[in-house]
This record gives sequence, C-alpha cells and structure tokens, in this order.
Amino acid sequence: MELLRKNIHMDVISAQAGSQITLEDDLNLPDAKPDMEKIILEDGMGKIEEIKIKGDQVLLRGRLYVDVLYVTDDTESILSCMNGVIPFEEQIFLEGLKNGQHVEGCVEVEDLNVGLVNSRKLSVRALLALRAWQQELQDVEVGVDLRMEEAVEFRKKQLDYTQVAVCKKDIYRIRQEMELPQNLPNVFQGIWQNVKVSSLEFKPLDEKIAVDGELQIFYLYEGEGEENPIRFYEGTIPFSGYLEEKSSREMMIPDIDSKLASLEVEVKPDFDGEERILAIEAVLDLDIRLYEETQMEILADVYGVTKEVNAVTDQESLHCLVCKNNAKTRVEGNLKLHANGRNILQLLYGSIVPYVEETVVMEDSITVTGHLNAKCLFVTSDDDLPYDAVSGKIPFEYTMDAKGVRGKHQVRTKVVAQQFTTTLSDGENIEIKAVLQIQILAFEERFQEFVREVEVKEADMKKLGSLPQMVVYVAKEGDSLWQIGKKYYVPVSEIKELNEITQEECKKGQKLLIVR
Repeated sequence: MELLRKNIHMDVISAQAGSQITLEDDLNLPDAKPDMEKIILEDGMGKIEEIKIKGDQVLLRGRLYVDVLYVTDDTESILSCMNGVIPFEEQIFLEGLKNGQHVEGCVEVEDLNVGLVNSRKLSVRALLALRAWQQELQDVEVGVDLRMEEAVEFRKKQLDYTQVAVCKKDIYRIRQEMELPQNLPNVFQGIWQNVKVSSLEFKPLDEKIAVDGELQIFYLYEGEGEENPIRFYEGTIPFSGYLEEKSSREMMIPDIDSKLASLEVEVKPDFDGEERILAIEAVLDLDIRLYEETQMEILADVYGVTKEVNAVTDQESLHCLVCKNNAKTRVEGNLKLHANGRNILQLLYGSIVPYVEETVVMEDSITVTGHLNAKCLFVTSDDDLPYDAVSGKIPFEYTMDAKGVRGKHQVRTKVVAQQFTTTLSDGENIEIKAVLQIQILAFEERFQEFVREVEVKEADMKKLGSLPQMVVYVAKEGDSLWQIGKKYYVPVSEIKELNEITQEECKKGQKLLIVR
C-alpha cells in the first residue's frame, strides 16, 4: 500500500523584533559650498547595508542619508543644498532565531531634526525605527490518496487554505524623462529635488505582474541668465510595465512591499542642445508575495476490511485568508506658520509621508491610527529671507470593515498617500488635504489534522472472532455509516447496498442490517 502525498507551501515568520535608536552626529559643510545662514528644509532616508547574525542577536548596520536645503550668505546664489551620510548600527535580540536561515531588516526615519551649529557645521538628530525578522518557506506534506492492493476503506475531506505561490525579492527600474515648459529658463544648476513614487499598484497576471504608478517630481534650480535665477518645476508622469514571473496567475492575491532604493535626476540637453530635459532613474526594491486560495481533497481516515489498517496523523497550522480590503480616507489638517510680519507670496512645494502608529483589530473591523509628516516650502515678502518652510504632524484615524476578522488574527496593514494638495488658507495657516489608501490582509492560523502514514498489520483474529457475522445495528445520536463500517470491518458501500440507502449519516434509532 502506498500513501500519495502533496506539499502545501507556507511562508512563516519564525522570529521578529523591533527597536528604536536616536542617532546624533555633526555634518561639516564641504569647502566648495557657501556658508549657511538658515536651514530651510531637511530630508532623510535610512538604508540597511549589512545584517550579521550572532547567536540569537542580529546586528543591523546601515546609513542615514541626509539632504539639507539652506539659505546662503552669497547674494548671487541665495539657496544651496548639502548632502551628508551618518553610519549607524544596532543589535536586536530575536527570540526563536534559527541558525542557517536568512534574516531581513528595514529602517524608517520617524523623526529628523537638523540644527545650525555655525555657518559651516550642522547638528543632526534622528529617530530611527529598526525591524528585523526571519521568514522561511515551509512545506507541509499531507496524504491525499492511497494506491493499494488490500481491501481498504478510506474517506476524504475538503481542505480550504491559502498558500504562498511566489515569495522572492526583485527590483523594478523606472526610467522617465520630463521636459521643462517653455515659460521656464534652461537649467544652470540644480539646487533641490524631491521625487516620490505614488499611486503604485501591482496586479498579478498570467506569468507576469503588472506595475502601474506615478512619479511626482519637484525640481528647484538656478536658471540661465536670469536676474532672479531661482526657478522650480513640479510635475507628474505616469509609468507602467511588467515583472516577469512564471508562477504568477491572474487570480492570485498580491502582498508586495516596495522601497525606493536609489534615485538619480540628471539634466540632459534637448534637440537644440539646451539643458531642459530632466532624466529620472529610480530603482524600487520589491518584497514579493503572491498568495492563492486553494481547495484540495485530503485523506481524512482509513480502515481495513481484511487487515488492521490505521492512519498515523498529526497536526499542522495553515494560513487561511479571512479578509482582504482596500479603503480610502480623506485627511485634513493645518500647518501653523510663524510669519513674523512676512507675507506668504507663493507655495512652492509640499510633501507628506504617512506613518502607522497602531493597528487595533476588533471583531469585524480594524482601526488604523497614525500621522502624516508634512512639509511645505514657500516664498515670502522678506527680501532678506525670501524662502522659508514649515513642517508638522497631522494625525489620522480610520476604522474599516473587515468581516470575519478577530483579535487573534495576523493583520498586514499598508498606508499610502494617493493625492495631496496644499492651500494657503490665511496668513497663518497652510491647509493640507490628502487622500490615503489603506490596504489590509488578515490571515487566520488554523490547526488541521493530516494523515502522515498508513500502518497495515495482520488482522486481529480474536477481535474479528468476537464480532457477529450478522447484526441489526440501532443507530445512536451522531452515528455515521463510516463509524459503523469501521467498527464491524465492513465496506460502507455494502452497508448502503444492503440497506438500500444513499446518505452517509444515520438518524437516531435507525435500524441497519450489517453482514460480515
């Protein structure tokens, strides 16, 4: 007798932990840069560059990349930008860490403050959120059928589960070009840039994954031959493409995390040789998981008719998708200006980054709480300080329907900004309006009993001899033909045929003729 088996592919996070660190350091202005008078804007991005495992500890090493826009003491170039890099490392304890398995890590800049020490030095203080986890693919082997020579009865049951079909890392390159409008001068020198990937969507198709999104760019620069040389360009350009993936199918459920790994903005000449083309190349790091909801018939139980046949079983946990939901919510708030008698002439640029602080899982609903880190650059009426910026946090909270979800379920939450506008509501406030897309996947861990082996032994003649050759069995509450057949070593089909019945279940008090 041969037990036929199949594998169920599961992704399991066997260990995970997080940590917060405060990073403080000074950055010196390069010799080629003009002196600083005032800091206008700062931006930071963290990147993990090395992960080392030491026993049950994980060492994360990386760098914080800092960009600073500032007002200079140079009357010809009033704005300038400097870039700096600060290394960091942190050791995180991972309970349940397995030797020989790959560990992943990520970092987010939760807060960044840059201060002016003197005209040639900056002080940087950043709050970094670090996370490390160990994720592994596990194959759960289950018995699905029997190839047999002996007289054996077996029954099956339907198993509903969600298995991972694709689990891998990949990159996606974005190459786009944008030409400056005719009313803007040629680029003499770039000052500050901000490029965001927004409205990013992934859709599984047969043997590939469709990628759609937008590049939003703000580019501040010195124009050629201008008395007031500082100009800016703001625009949006869509992009689309495909990721080749042979295992992808159209009905699969995507769970894809993306992070901007690198970005380059290069000014190129147009057909007339004028510096007017912004060539953008971005690389996204992708953590791809595609799930498929699957049904499969598996062995539930066996028994022998002429021999002693027993199923050897054990329990395994399986992931089952409980809820998948996408929702949009509007967030509004204000950034308070400290005008000090100045008038705001023009809003140049704004940015928001959503951060999730807490996800609360309740019965049939999920509440996501967080804030937007918002920044806005503007032009003032002050001739001595014509450029300034303001930043702040705008809270948000949203409760979405999640039918079937309970507190014990594993929930994955993503919040992305889809739309964003800034408006000068009065002389003291900038009104922020945003549309956030909130995505959730909720999984339930269900324990299931599987047949691992089938044991075949010679029949216990003493036990068989004690059973009657013919009996009228009176069914009890909850009895089934399977239980009765197993008790008397009789095939279920023979019981049905002899008693002229078709159903598997019995009614209490029903009389059945059993003949061995």
